[in-house]
Amino acid sequence: MVSTCVIIVTCAEPDALPFLLSLPPGELAEATLVATGDVVRSAVEQTAVNKRRVIGGMATMEQVRALAGDADCHVSVVIARDPWGPYRGKGFVRARLLAPWCLSPTGRADLIELRGDGQSLRAKPGLDRRALLVCLLAFEQRNLRGYLVGTAEEQRTNAAPALRHAQQRLAKAVLVIPVSAVTLARVTTFFLRTEFGARRRPGRR
Repeated sequence: MVSTCVIIVTCAEPDALPFLLSLPPGELAEATLVATGDVVRSAVEQTAVNKRRVIGGMATMEQVRALAGDADCHVSVVIARDPWGPYRGKGFVRARLLAPWCLSPTGRADLIELRGDGQSLRAKPGLDRRALLVCLLAFEQRNLRGYLVGTAEEQRTNAAPALRHAQQRLAKAVLVIPVSAVTLARVTTFFLRTEFGARRRPGRR
């Protein structure tokens, strides 16, 4: 992995920490880590990270965009499937939906998807803000679908526990979908407004 100025981690600590520990200490010391509070705390305790920001609301994203500097700044967005499902992991869903606003209208980011062990699974380099948002929304759809459908191993269990498990998943999905819809509506509104403003004022970030 090449030198990174901003690393935006939007996944849980079991995946995030091994990934951060795999980076060269010098690179991590020079980077700005943007992550949820638990990931930032663990990174401060166990890695060489010096500069960090906890993902908050839109205001935090604006601050991180200012830290990223000009459009040539290298930004990486790190994602992984939430180990506890989208309901308990809704903070990570929110972090992923907010991540594109760390980029300037002309900025680019590498999207890095991790396996369950924190190792890199695939990467999509050089995404602009719109392409990054599209990729993240597609990832959320796959994440929710995988949570609802379950794995083949779970489906091979006996009928009664499987039925109870399916009922629990459906009940949680009823709660997840409205929360996700509200978050998506807010993010989409902000996205349209900032994109419109960027097109009217191409010289501003």
